[in-house]
Amino acid sequence: MVDVVGPNLLSNLEKTESTTTVMKGKDLVMLYFSASWCPPCKKFTPLLADFYTNHCVKNNIEIVYISSDTDIPSFNEYYGTMPWKSIPPMESAHIKQKLADRLKISGIPTLVVLDAKTGHFVSDWAKDEVVVAGSSDEKCAEVIKQWKEKESVPIEEAKLSGAGKGGILS
Repeated sequence: MVDVVGPNLLSNLEKTESTTTVMKGKDLVMLYFSASWCPPCKKFTPLLADFYTNHCVKNNIEIVYISSDTDIPSFNEYYGTMPWKSIPPMESAHIKQKLADRLKISGIPTLVVLDAKTGHFVSDWAKDEVVVAGSSDEKCAEVIKQWKEKESVPIEEAKLSGAGKGGILS
């Protein structure tokens, strides 16, 4: 998994942990490409936070925030609204670009699902899937079930949409 995410460390505003520790026991990891200056991101983040708190935690799913913010204060303020991990902001620009290129991210907000154990690709339509599921427990459970049952493939073999599904180029 470290090969895909990039850093050996993930953080929240209080502490930094090894990626191996954070991903231990996780089935899926979602990479959330977003930024504080992006209106569609700011609209989607609260929905994703509810999805994470109510469904991801109990289903062994982690989210990692991949920031497009250009300064630490903006990052800290926006990331402070998120209950998941992030790539430490001082490392994020280089890693974000590497991941965006590898995953063909063309806009934000974008949410990509990977198998946490292998780093293999599951879905790059997760933002839309979370939006459609909304706050319905049944629909959220079904989305997660589909992600877990889907055969993951190495990123190099994945049919990436490259759509980004966001209105703002990252």
